[in-house]
Amino acid sequence: MDDLFAIFQGLGLALCCGLGGPLAALAVAVLAHVHAGIDLRGTDLQWFGRSWFIPVLAVLTAAWYLLAKRRPPAIEAPVAAALGAIVFAASLAEETSTWWPGLIAGAVAGYWSASVTAGIREGALRRGGDDVGGGIALLLSAAAVALAAATIFCPPLGLVLLVVFAYVAATRGRRASEKHAGLRSLR
Repeated sequence: MDDLFAIFQGLGLALCCGLGGPLAALAVAVLAHVHAGIDLRGTDLQWFGRSWFIPVLAVLTAAWYLLAKRRPPAIEAPVAAALGAIVFAASLAEETSTWWPGLIAGAVAGYWSASVTAGIREGALRRGGDDVGGGIALLLSAAAVALAAATIFCPPLGLVLLVVFAYVAATRGRRASEKHAGLRSLR
Protein backbone atom coordinates (compact mmCIF):
# COMPACT_ATOMS: atom_id res chain seq x y z
CA MET A 1 0.00 0.00 0.00
CA ASP A 2 2.91 2.35 0.74
CA ASP A 3 4.19 1.91 -2.83
CA LEU A 4 0.77 2.86 -4.20
CA PHE A 5 0.67 5.98 -2.02
CA ALA A 6 4.20 6.87 -3.21
CA ILE A 7 2.97 6.62 -6.81
CA PHE A 8 -0.06 8.83 -6.07
CA GLN A 9 2.16 11.30 -4.23
CA GLY A 10 4.74 11.41 -7.03
CA LEU A 11 2.03 11.85 -9.64
CA GLY A 12 0.49 14.74 -7.74
CA LEU A 13 3.85 16.41 -7.21
CA ALA A 14 4.77 16.10 -10.89
CA LEU A 15 1.41 17.57 -11.91
CA CYS A 16 2.02 20.46 -9.51
CA CYS A 17 5.38 21.14 -11.18
CA GLY A 18 3.48 21.58 -14.44
CA LEU A 19 0.99 23.85 -12.73
CA GLY A 20 3.39 26.12 -10.85
CA GLY A 21 6.80 25.53 -12.36
CA PRO A 22 9.92 25.60 -10.20
CA LEU A 23 8.10 27.05 -7.19
CA ALA A 24 6.28 23.75 -6.62
CA ALA A 25 9.57 21.83 -6.77
CA LEU A 26 11.13 24.33 -4.38
CA ALA A 27 8.31 23.77 -1.89
CA VAL A 28 8.81 20.00 -2.11
CA ALA A 29 12.59 20.39 -1.64
CA VAL A 30 12.06 22.55 1.45
CA LEU A 31 9.67 19.99 2.93
CA ALA A 32 12.18 17.23 2.13
CA HIS A 33 14.93 19.29 3.79
CA VAL A 34 13.00 19.52 7.07
CA HIS A 35 11.76 15.92 6.67
CA ALA A 36 8.12 17.04 6.80
CA GLY A 37 6.06 14.46 4.94
CA ILE A 38 8.90 13.38 2.65
CA ASP A 39 12.13 11.98 4.04
CA LEU A 40 14.88 11.28 1.52
CA ARG A 41 17.65 10.47 4.02
CA GLY A 42 19.52 7.36 2.94
CA THR A 43 18.06 7.35 -0.60
CA ASP A 44 19.78 7.93 -3.93
CA LEU A 45 17.89 11.23 -4.21
CA GLN A 46 18.75 12.67 -0.82
CA TRP A 47 20.50 15.56 -2.61
CA PHE A 48 17.06 16.92 -3.54
CA GLY A 49 16.42 17.93 0.07
CA ARG A 50 19.96 19.07 0.85
CA SER A 51 20.72 22.61 1.93
CA TRP A 52 22.91 23.25 -1.12
CA PHE A 53 20.17 22.29 -3.60
CA ILE A 54 17.44 24.54 -2.19
CA PRO A 55 19.29 27.76 -3.19
CA VAL A 56 19.75 26.30 -6.68
CA LEU A 57 15.98 25.85 -6.96
CA ALA A 58 15.41 29.28 -5.40
CA VAL A 59 17.59 30.94 -8.05
CA LEU A 60 15.83 28.96 -10.78
CA THR A 61 12.46 30.02 -9.36
CA ALA A 62 13.47 33.69 -9.14
CA ALA A 63 14.78 33.65 -12.71
CA TRP A 64 11.61 31.87 -13.83
CA TYR A 65 9.39 34.69 -12.56
CA LEU A 66 11.73 37.60 -13.34
CA LEU A 67 12.05 36.48 -16.95
CA ALA A 68 8.39 35.50 -17.30
CA LYS A 69 7.67 37.98 -20.09
CA ARG A 70 10.90 37.22 -21.98
CA ARG A 71 11.13 33.45 -21.72
CA PRO A 72 9.83 31.48 -24.68
CA PRO A 73 6.61 29.58 -23.89
CA ALA A 74 8.13 26.45 -25.42
CA ILE A 75 10.51 26.14 -22.45
CA GLU A 76 7.78 25.74 -19.81
CA ALA A 77 6.83 22.13 -20.58
CA PRO A 78 10.41 20.77 -20.73
CA VAL A 79 11.30 22.46 -17.42
CA ALA A 80 8.12 21.06 -15.85
CA ALA A 81 9.03 17.63 -17.25
CA ALA A 82 12.50 17.76 -15.68
CA LEU A 83 11.20 18.92 -12.31
CA GLY A 84 8.29 16.48 -12.43
CA ALA A 85 10.73 13.65 -13.08
CA ILE A 86 12.81 14.58 -10.05
CA VAL A 87 9.91 14.96 -7.61
CA PHE A 88 8.19 11.76 -8.76
CA ALA A 89 11.44 9.81 -8.46
CA ALA A 90 12.03 11.33 -5.01
CA SER A 91 8.59 10.22 -3.90
CA LEU A 92 9.33 6.66 -5.04
CA ALA A 93 12.84 6.71 -3.54
CA GLU A 94 11.37 7.35 -0.12
CA GLU A 95 9.48 4.04 -0.24
CA THR A 96 11.48 1.79 -2.56
CA SER A 97 14.93 1.48 -4.06
CA THR A 98 13.37 1.31 -7.54
CA TRP A 99 12.87 5.02 -8.10
CA TRP A 100 13.88 5.30 -11.77
CA PRO A 101 10.34 4.66 -13.18
CA GLY A 102 9.42 7.93 -11.46
CA LEU A 103 11.75 9.75 -13.82
CA ILE A 104 9.72 8.63 -16.82
CA ALA A 105 6.25 8.97 -15.28
CA GLY A 106 7.12 12.32 -13.67
CA ALA A 107 8.48 13.72 -16.93
CA VAL A 108 5.29 12.75 -18.76
CA ALA A 109 3.02 14.11 -16.00
CA GLY A 110 4.96 17.37 -15.66
CA TYR A 111 5.06 17.97 -19.40
CA TRP A 112 1.36 17.20 -19.84
CA SER A 113 0.21 19.34 -16.91
CA ALA A 114 2.37 22.25 -18.12
CA SER A 115 0.73 21.96 -21.55
CA VAL A 116 -2.75 21.98 -20.03
CA THR A 117 -1.84 24.89 -17.75
CA ALA A 118 -0.40 26.87 -20.67
CA GLY A 119 -3.73 26.51 -22.46
CA ILE A 120 -5.60 27.80 -19.42
CA ARG A 121 -3.22 30.74 -19.03
CA GLU A 122 -3.41 31.64 -22.73
CA GLY A 123 -7.21 31.58 -22.61
CA ALA A 124 -7.22 33.87 -19.58
CA LEU A 125 -4.78 36.25 -21.28
CA ARG A 126 -6.94 36.38 -24.41
CA ARG A 127 -10.01 37.23 -22.37
CA GLY A 128 -8.40 39.58 -19.86
CA GLY A 129 -5.29 40.97 -21.49
CA ASP A 130 -1.89 41.54 -19.89
CA ASP A 131 -3.47 42.89 -16.71
CA VAL A 132 -4.70 39.40 -15.91
CA GLY A 133 -1.42 37.65 -16.77
CA GLY A 134 0.44 38.38 -13.54
CA GLY A 135 -2.56 37.51 -11.43
CA ILE A 136 -3.10 34.20 -13.20
CA ALA A 137 0.58 33.26 -12.82
CA LEU A 138 0.48 34.12 -9.11
CA LEU A 139 -2.75 32.19 -8.60
CA LEU A 140 -1.44 29.10 -10.42
CA SER A 141 1.83 29.20 -8.47
CA ALA A 142 0.07 29.55 -5.12
CA ALA A 143 -2.27 26.71 -6.03
CA ALA A 144 0.68 24.53 -7.07
CA VAL A 145 2.49 25.08 -3.77
CA ALA A 146 -0.64 24.42 -1.71
CA LEU A 147 -1.53 21.32 -3.73
CA ALA A 148 2.05 19.98 -3.59
CA ALA A 149 2.11 20.34 0.21
CA ALA A 150 -1.34 18.76 0.49
CA THR A 151 -0.30 15.89 -1.78
CA ILE A 152 2.73 15.16 0.38
CA PHE A 153 0.54 14.76 3.44
CA CYS A 154 -2.44 13.18 1.62
CA PRO A 155 -1.05 11.12 -1.29
CA PRO A 156 -4.45 10.09 -2.79
CA LEU A 157 -4.86 13.75 -3.71
CA GLY A 158 -2.44 13.02 -6.57
CA LEU A 159 -5.06 10.78 -8.16
CA VAL A 160 -7.68 13.50 -7.72
CA LEU A 161 -5.35 15.98 -9.44
CA LEU A 162 -4.92 13.57 -12.34
CA VAL A 163 -8.69 13.35 -12.76
CA VAL A 164 -9.06 17.15 -12.59
CA PHE A 165 -6.30 17.72 -15.17
CA ALA A 166 -7.81 15.07 -17.45
CA TYR A 167 -11.22 16.71 -17.15
CA VAL A 168 -9.85 20.17 -17.90
CA ALA A 169 -7.85 18.86 -20.86
CA ALA A 170 -10.87 17.01 -22.27
CA THR A 171 -13.15 20.01 -21.76
CA ARG A 172 -10.71 22.40 -23.44
CA GLY A 173 -10.23 19.99 -26.34
CA ARG A 174 -13.98 19.58 -26.79
CA ARG A 175 -14.55 23.34 -26.73
CA ALA A 176 -11.81 23.89 -29.30
CA SER A 177 -13.31 21.30 -31.67
CA GLU A 178 -16.80 22.77 -31.21
CA LYS A 179 -15.49 26.24 -31.97
CA HIS A 180 -13.80 25.05 -35.15
CA ALA A 181 -16.90 23.12 -36.19
CA GLY A 182 -18.92 26.29 -35.74
CA LEU A 183 -16.48 28.25 -37.88
CA ARG A 184 -16.70 25.64 -40.66
CA SER A 185 -20.48 25.95 -40.71
CA LEU A 186 -20.19 29.67 -41.52
CA ARG A 187 -18.76 28.94 -44.95
